[in-house]
Amino acid sequence: MALLTLSAWILFWLCDSWMLQVGPCRTVPRRLWLYTAFALVMAAATAVGFRNDSLLAASVPWGSVVLAFHGAVALVCLWIRRTDRYDLAWLACAIPAPVAWVLLRQTIADSSLDARGLAGNAVCLLGAIWAISIVFSVLKGPRIRMNAGDVQYIVNFAGWVHLYGAILSVFVVNPLMTRL
Repeated sequence: MALLTLSAWILFWLCDSWMLQVGPCRTVPRRLWLYTAFALVMAAATAVGFRNDSLLAASVPWGSVVLAFHGAVALVCLWIRRTDRYDLAWLACAIPAPVAWVLLRQTIADSSLDARGLAGNAVCLLGAIWAISIVFSVLKGPRIRMNAGDVQYIVNFAGWVHLYGAILSVFVVNPLMTRL
């Protein structure tokens, strides 16, 4: 489980940091504020999930929501590629990948941090580190000039990564959610 979680976090971090660099330089601050807000909301929601396991798991079919999200983002990446609307590519990563957060939640729940009541704090800390590292990565990025081939590669990479997220949600997240 830890290896799947680590792979998801690395792939989605790369995807998000690259996709947030695509688009006009004048919109970088707005993109970063929006992304950071969503990353912190995801961290807070995951941390709250440790306190309200039965309520959170029973209220929504999370596996289906995660599958639909990643499938929709993969389709958005395909649409961006076909229509050459690369200025909107950052929208495909505006919300951090939920499959990575669900896997992180389960990995921490299986560890000793959950037994000591530190799981929610660990998730919030990781969320803050995630957001800060993305911000620094993107702030360094707009100075780099990307040609059309680079942008196409980034959008293709994002589509494949979100397809991986959809596959993870089918084979890993759905069984985890039914176990809770």
